[in-house]
Amino acid sequence: MSKNYKVIFMDDEINDSKQLVVQEACQKLREEFTLYSFDNLSDTNNFFENNVVDAVVLDINMKDGNGSIYNKIRGTDVANSFKRRVNSLPIIIFSAAGDERDWFKLSKYGIHAYIDKSNEHAIEELVNQLKDLANDKEFKQDTRNKRDLCHKISIIRDSNTLNDFYVRYIVKKCQGERLDYDIFEWNDIKNNFDVSKFVSYDSLIWLISQDFDFRRKIDNVILDKICSLSPFPNVIIGAFDSDSNGNKNEKILINILNKHPFRIINLNDGGTFAGEMGEALDSAIAWYGKKEVWGCSPDDIDEDFDDDDY
Repeated sequence: MSKNYKVIFMDDEINDSKQLVVQEACQKLREEFTLYSFDNLSDTNNFFENNVVDAVVLDINMKDGNGSIYNKIRGTDVANSFKRRVNSLPIIIFSAAGDERDWFKLSKYGIHAYIDKSNEHAIEELVNQLKDLANDKEFKQDTRNKRDLCHKISIIRDSNTLNDFYVRYIVKKCQGERLDYDIFEWNDIKNNFDVSKFVSYDSLIWLISQDFDFRRKIDNVILDKICSLSPFPNVIIGAFDSDSNGNKNEKILINILNKHPFRIINLNDGGTFAGEMGEALDSAIAWYGKKEVWGCSPDDIDEDFDDDDY
């Protein structure tokens, strides 16, 4: 049935015979799915506007129909525009580019996965991700009923070093919206994590301190359990893009992103944390069976690309 699954693949190297990874990816995708490939943003957007597809694969760097690179427009922004028009559309980023800012943006936009195409298993991972999506389309049924606005939220925090500012803000937000909430200390639950304890919550917010080390304190099994709750409840993870010594956490952030939490909020970006967390909570409250209302029309594509962001 996967041949009936329609995929757009946009990469500026699609027609470059020297780019073997992209060429092999196209070949493998054509064998498994109905593939529409484009090497520029204009053609991709025109096709997207006039056809129904099941998934989109995007590179991060875009160029226009004349071959010039958009220096201030990235695939993350194009993906956001597509998601605003068809929110349920799965989008996979297949690129060797990107930085911490991109990972947080991709989480905010609900991207399905990021795959580093320089990885030796990148093509296999891309095909498997799309196969899983094709199977989901066939067999997945939406069982989430519309909930009222009285959400119950659980807050998990690393009690050792996390600045109370974040917890205080979330509590204030919950109180202002008349939301029920419970606070859990990670040290109290980590050694006997019971995922069933959190199923009754509508949203789960997990705040991670700057000294929290996934490689030492938590393994992928626990991370999978937490993110597999989504959207029962929506899992929002607050994480830093670097540790307290300034070491970048690219691999950790990509790992979290590909577990598909509802959102990842950058705790390092203190200036916009309140807005980001408030927007994430509001968005979670408005999320009915993965049908989020963005309030954006197809005509807004040009407005989505804000030069001031770069």
